[in-house]
Amino acid sequence: MEISTSEKIKTECGICAIISNNTNNTNTNTNTNIHIDNYKNMVMGLESLQHRGQESAGICYISIRDDNDFHIDKNIGLVKNIFDIDKLDTSKIESNILLGHVRYSTSGSKKDILKDVQPLIGISPFGKFAIAHNGNIPHINKNFQESDTHFIVELIENTKTTSWKDCLIELHNTLKGAYCITIITKDTMFCMRDQYGYKPLSIAKSSHGYMVSSETVTYSIIPEYELERELNPGEILMIKNGEITMLYENANKNSQRCLFEYIYFMKDGSLFDGIMVDSTREKFGEILAEKDSIIQNRIKDKSIAKSDIVVIGCPNTGILGGKGYAKHLDLEYQQYIVKRKHMLRTFILPSDEERKKRCKEKYEIDERIKDKIVILVDDSIVRGNTMKTLISVLFDYKCKEIHIRITAPPIRSPCYYGIDIPTHRELIANQKSIDEINEYVGATSLLYLDVNEMKKAVGEDKKVCTACFTGDYNEDLF
Repeated sequence: MEISTSEKIKTECGICAIISNNTNNTNTNTNTNIHIDNYKNMVMGLESLQHRGQESAGICYISIRDDNDFHIDKNIGLVKNIFDIDKLDTSKIESNILLGHVRYSTSGSKKDILKDVQPLIGISPFGKFAIAHNGNIPHINKNFQESDTHFIVELIENTKTTSWKDCLIELHNTLKGAYCITIITKDTMFCMRDQYGYKPLSIAKSSHGYMVSSETVTYSIIPEYELERELNPGEILMIKNGEITMLYENANKNSQRCLFEYIYFMKDGSLFDGIMVDSTREKFGEILAEKDSIIQNRIKDKSIAKSDIVVIGCPNTGILGGKGYAKHLDLEYQQYIVKRKHMLRTFILPSDEERKKRCKEKYEIDERIKDKIVILVDDSIVRGNTMKTLISVLFDYKCKEIHIRITAPPIRSPCYYGIDIPTHRELIANQKSIDEINEYVGATSLLYLDVNEMKKAVGEDKKVCTACFTGDYNEDLF
């Protein structure tokens, strides 16, 4: 399928929402602490999803003290810089219903970025609402200059239906894409997942209400909430007055999960489609080691000794794969490369020296790496610039050999389902063979998993999207 590379590519986002059992939003002394805790838990929930969106963050809450009006706190930047829990004016934030969002995006307004920071507020025929969205709707008219979420708001505002249920069913049947959506009104929360189930969304329960999150890891840092279940593909839920009602469910027979959630996006400890991300990433590494005849044969013929080899997982999403690899071949694993916390994104810099300088700023490298044969395990190579620079820096530390092992197939095609994967011409695997990639990055050897091996790790009974590896796109979405 040919798709213009000029199309905008959206990126990952994260959704978090809280609703108390008492959705009348009445202010009583017995509820005050719960109301304030709701806001604090929301901030903590968004921090747990920060990896899904580092551009901006926002929280919408329905104020008990302000006649149930909608209030939004949002800004450009990280959650911790926008929402300081220690400085909260608790007199203003008491609420039974809250909706939060973290965003990474290359779509929407370039002149007014804040305009696209979610949640967004709209006025439906049934009253005021706030909405948060994760994903991409590829079939949107390209003349529409706003973000996907603005488009969805317009659809809701202009609906001819007579109830929220009918409106959301209409929305579900209209939108062709990969998405999760959460909507709050003054007393109700609605959650929906696309019919293919590309994106994750789950719900948890506490003694006083429910929490919804893009990742189940959120509930591990807020232990009062216990995971109830993941939403099913094509499911629409309503939560009101402590009860969950399924309004609609229409999963597509060709439903498929996003493989990149397992590879990269989701945090360790999260659950997706009944599968733990941790065990899956370790399995990727084990299968990679099992097929690595280069290293196995050299150990067997004693041209290298196990004691000279160290396996390192490239932080952070290569770590579990690295440990799985080392365990399978009974090799030493050491975290000799550590990512500095303040470094969030990789920047492309004009010169080799500048790139190496930034790489040294980004990573803390243990000098015990000297004279070692390094097996460096990572989740992917996109453009190749970062890997090339890192290998150059490691050789500066006098490594004998550097073997790159990638726990995913080569990324050859862009994604149109909500992941920040560049255009064809920016993807190194689309332009070069594996041998040419290896020569470009300067490694001793390079090995990838293939698609079937990845499917084996996830579970051959699970339907997964492989479009970014194979170019085999879901035609229904275009």
